[in-house]
Amino acid sequence: MGTAEAPIPAGEPIPLNDLSHVEAVLAEMWRVAAESAAGEADNGKPLVRVSLANVIAVTDMERTGTLSETLDRLSLHRPARVLIAGIDPRLGEAPIQGYVRAVCHRPAPDTPQICCEHVHLQLGPPSLKLLPGVVASLLEADLPSLLWWDAAWGGRAATLARLGREVDTIVIDSELAGPTAALQTVLGDLPGGVHDLAWARLTPWRRHLAAVFDDPLTLGLLSSLRAVEIENLAPARPSPPAQALLYHGWLAGQLGWEIEAPLERSSTGWSGTARSRQGRVRLSVKLRGEPRDPAVEPAGAELVGVRLEAAEDGLITVTSLPGSSSFEIRVQQREACPLPQRLARTGQGPEEIIGGALESPSREDAVYARALAQAVALAGSVSQGPAGRKAEGEQGGSI
Repeated sequence: MGTAEAPIPAGEPIPLNDLSHVEAVLAEMWRVAAESAAGEADNGKPLVRVSLANVIAVTDMERTGTLSETLDRLSLHRPARVLIAGIDPRLGEAPIQGYVRAVCHRPAPDTPQICCEHVHLQLGPPSLKLLPGVVASLLEADLPSLLWWDAAWGGRAATLARLGREVDTIVIDSELAGPTAALQTVLGDLPGGVHDLAWARLTPWRRHLAAVFDDPLTLGLLSSLRAVEIENLAPARPSPPAQALLYHGWLAGQLGWEIEAPLERSSTGWSGTARSRQGRVRLSVKLRGEPRDPAVEPAGAELVGVRLEAAEDGLITVTSLPGSSSFEIRVQQREACPLPQRLARTGQGPEEIIGGALESPSREDAVYARALAQAVALAGSVSQGPAGRKAEGEQGGSI
């Protein structure tokens, strides 16, 4: 089973010369496709048009291809009207351009093609202010709607918030947010449910570390932690990677720590402190400058190691093994042999996250909310000066 372009003329996308004619162009595309499918080209089987949701995706132009492929795969299981807006600085103030295409698949041999429609838009940054109105006019009524914001946030948070008011749920990647002020937008300004891809990429890291403390012999290390270091592959950057902040925030939120000193620049990255019930915990973010392909890791940041130091020479390390999809976990305790353990590094990708968000649009993740509040507090000095911002809300007691 796979996707295929519907049998529209010459198999090519249909350009849009006037956005007000989108519905007319779509109607003509489906008429021609249905006539073609009813002929010998498809053995006389009808073409079935299906739309179970509206999916709006906004991205920077260089990421459009990867995003479009992800949404094509999503259409195999959750056919939707998809609107993809690519931001291209080269277009300047030119009118918004676009084209439409059909994406089809055959669920089984000798069955009709199941098809949905994708509307692609290209616009310059000055036209972003027009995008919410364009999107509102193209949404299919009475269907759940999802916004996937896959673009850099710089100067665009207001457009993100306006688009967010048109949908039931929002998928973001806080790795693309930039300074902490953008993360605060997630906390305060975005309506509806929020699903963060940066947080989703941390799932195997959180799951495997939490499993370490299922063993009664290692549980005591949890209450005696003295330092946590997050190591990332990333080029030089003005602020810590979002995944590092969220991982620190997760530990702080679940263990009831209070951010004492927000992150400040150090010789190897950033360093700050939190206050646990037992005393001070040093929190640090370390960078190793290895540029990444933005299509693989947004903003060029990848978490590769976690190091937790505890009292009485206790040490826990979780390391991503190069060239594999595995972790190595080591637990060192006094008078114990630190045997390494290898575990699979499996998690959900954007396709699965978006599919889940469509199924549970208003699901609230209390653990993420606590982690994000602590992450903002920890990063306070990076964008707000030494005073920072104290975390608010309920604190937990275990990971």
